[in-house]
Amino acid sequence: MPPAAVHANRTRLPWYAAGVAIALLSVASALPAYEPDHYGWTYYLALQLGFTERQAYQLASGAYALDWDPDTEPMGTSWDKAQVAAGYPPEQVQAKWLMFHAFTETLYVDLGQDEIEAAKQLHEDRLWGLAVREGNPGPYLHFVQDRFAHHGWENVRGHAFAGHLPDTLADDPDRSRRMTEATLQALLRFKQLLCSGSPLGPPCTSKKAPDRGRIDEVLKLLFDANPVPPGVPRSELIRTPAARARSDARGSDGRREDGARVAERGFVLVGVPRRG
Repeated sequence: MPPAAVHANRTRLPWYAAGVAIALLSVASALPAYEPDHYGWTYYLALQLGFTERQAYQLASGAYALDWDPDTEPMGTSWDKAQVAAGYPPEQVQAKWLMFHAFTETLYVDLGQDEIEAAKQLHEDRLWGLAVREGNPGPYLHFVQDRFAHHGWENVRGHAFAGHLPDTLADDPDRSRRMTEATLQALLRFKQLLCSGSPLGPPCTSKKAPDRGRIDEVLKLLFDANPVPPGVPRSELIRTPAARARSDARGSDGRREDGARVAERGFVLVGVPRRG
């Protein structure tokens, strides 16, 4: 069973009933670095756009699964991990970092910003095409979010020197706010696709608009609950001067086809019957 299906078919965790914001705060310290971004935050933002709890759970699971499925997770086998730690990630790991996790292609590092972003956009567009065909935007959402978390890091060294700091919301609050807006737009894009052809039921019948004021309040709570540890510099300061200069030149945007297992053939969002 594909990983997204495994996640989506589990019974909903009890803490969802207590409220998503409280849940994010209460479990954040025990979660891996990606989870508040790819899983819990995607869930919360999907609710803000009128998806049901079950639908939001499916969407969040699809986005989060890429960090765990063996075909797409960023670190690979134990031998792959050893090579990554030594600074020599194997080609298959480098390829996954490019296709699913939005690292910069090393060959483009010394080229202009347009070339760097155009290369990333090709991967993002491919994952959106996969979302259109398969009905599951999980890989696409993951990549959109990683364009911010992995902004300025390339696919040979990764961000090993910074550990998981780049993957945390508090590492760069402004970047996290931009990622949040990009995620809302990506979810809205999928909602519009889903609701073409006059489907019945949520989220298409929901007129709910995201409460950006409340979203920012919850995001600030997450920053406070999961701060960068005292004495640890932000990941931006750990990069080499040349890497920081290239990153600064990118401005405000942080921004596989062969991922059938993660894309989950036959993925259908719960509760969206169609007319006729």
